[in-house]
Amino acid sequence: MSRNNNNGEGSSNRVRGPTSALTSFLREQGIQVPNRSRRARREESSTTSGSETPATTNTSETESTVEVTVAAQSSTEQTVAYATRSGRVSKKRKKEADDDSDDDYGIASSSRKAVKGRARILFCIVCKSRFARTIEEDEENMCGDCKSGKVSEKPVAPRKKKLNVTKKEQLSTHDKVPSLQDICISIVAEYIDEVEAFGVISDDSFEKLSKIISRNRKLNNQTSRLFMEPYRKTLSLFDCTNMDETALMNIAHFCPRMERLELIYCGQIQDKVLDLYQERLHNLKSLFLSGAFLITKETWIGFFEKMNTRLEGFGLRHSNRFNLECMEALTKHCPNLQSLNLGQLGPLDTDWLVHVAKLKKLQKLELAWPSTEHQSVKGSDLIGMLKEIGPNLTELSLRGFYDLTDEVLLEGIMKHCKGLKKLNLEQCEQLTAETVVEFFDRWESSGLSHLDLSRCILLDDESLKAIVRHSGKTLTYLNIHSLERLTPQGLENLVQEEVGCRELIDLDCGFVRAMDDFVLQKLVTQCKSLRNLYVWGCHLLTNTVRVQNYALRIIGRETTGMNLV
Repeated sequence: MSRNNNNGEGSSNRVRGPTSALTSFLREQGIQVPNRSRRARREESSTTSGSETPATTNTSETESTVEVTVAAQSSTEQTVAYATRSGRVSKKRKKEADDDSDDDYGIASSSRKAVKGRARILFCIVCKSRFARTIEEDEENMCGDCKSGKVSEKPVAPRKKKLNVTKKEQLSTHDKVPSLQDICISIVAEYIDEVEAFGVISDDSFEKLSKIISRNRKLNNQTSRLFMEPYRKTLSLFDCTNMDETALMNIAHFCPRMERLELIYCGQIQDKVLDLYQERLHNLKSLFLSGAFLITKETWIGFFEKMNTRLEGFGLRHSNRFNLECMEALTKHCPNLQSLNLGQLGPLDTDWLVHVAKLKKLQKLELAWPSTEHQSVKGSDLIGMLKEIGPNLTELSLRGFYDLTDEVLLEGIMKHCKGLKKLNLEQCEQLTAETVVEFFDRWESSGLSHLDLSRCILLDDESLKAIVRHSGKTLTYLNIHSLERLTPQGLENLVQEEVGCRELIDLDCGFVRAMDDFVLQKLVTQCKSLRNLYVWGCHLLTNTVRVQNYALRIIGRETTGMNLV
């Protein structure tokens, strides 16, 4: 099926094209001016010229060429020639020709009518700031501060210095006062090339340093050596692009007590490096690699044979050489596996599920983005796998399973996975709203703490109500990114007095077009535990909502101030 298919139903489209400064000013002042698109003006001119000029051609069809000049903002001109036929043309063909030849971005050329929300964004007639009002308040043209008389108390804003995009992004993610520990970590990361040793630091600070240095692309052969200590039992390096084979082998030489190893973007790791890990790291229990595309099938099979029962966690992404034979060796020689994470593997298809079902001790399972071939993963095989290992699972992720149907949700997860605490069904596009409601109403589970339903494009308000009824008291993370069928009234279910999500810490509402200031105000005032709120693409939000909780970060709001004095 098409990944962008909405089952042929019209979706909300509130995005409008560019307008001139004069049009915007008149709209702010409440002056309505009829907007005539270029197509309407062209039709009117052709009608006028046709009525004034007598017909001189016979009834046979003739062709003529008309040139239309379009002026762009860069003062460049482009001439487009198209042919039109005289005579009788059907309305359908005429409409298609008009849509193809119209270069205007006005509403007249839109094929879908924008669905009106309950909020409108206006500019205050006194202070000229943006504010939101409901559609019922037709006569309201002043913001709340100006109505209450606070406009005179507003200080005159000094001239502000514009920042580049990089600094703006840093401010948007670091808008609260950092702790002394975070300041020290930032300084160490900035001067990492001059640091000789970290000393004894906590595991949390150690991981923060690794993330910052990896994000700054400063992790190389020299700086990676700072993370290798003999007492280190866990190590996560998030960008090994600049680490060559020698640097990767040093992990086995300098960290003999290593138990859990995670290497991201390790494209230079080869067969002998993996063999060295197996030989020297006798306490290794968990291995996660991303981008290890140079390791051959034979090396993977040998690694699993020698690791045998001591391997408890394994994860691999972006490696097309890991095929079905490797999966068979993993399930055969590593029966004590408790965590399995496989994603972006080209050969991953329905034949793998039979072998995954043999891992009876699995507690955490993630299978993400399988083969892109149509029906590469069958629903019956997924249900059979969940029947075998579902009762022991606490975390399940099936991200990017475009062909996952309602039957898998009801017959597989609902019946056999009653102990789940984390569920990720990102971009499972075929899940319907009715089935999701039935699933959460009938599911015999104590409640989820982590739920990701982003890009499940068929879900609506009733789905969100069912989620809140089932897991509202236990949810700490919720992702409803791109659920455009939600309405403001549906979003307010998150803050209901009886069954609202009071324990939410992270909430992603990105590109949920119904999010407005009224919903945001309720979220920030009633969800006291909320720490991260993502609102990318929510164009109905303004900066009028004041956040009293300084631990809360609202990330992605268009009007968030990014300037420095």
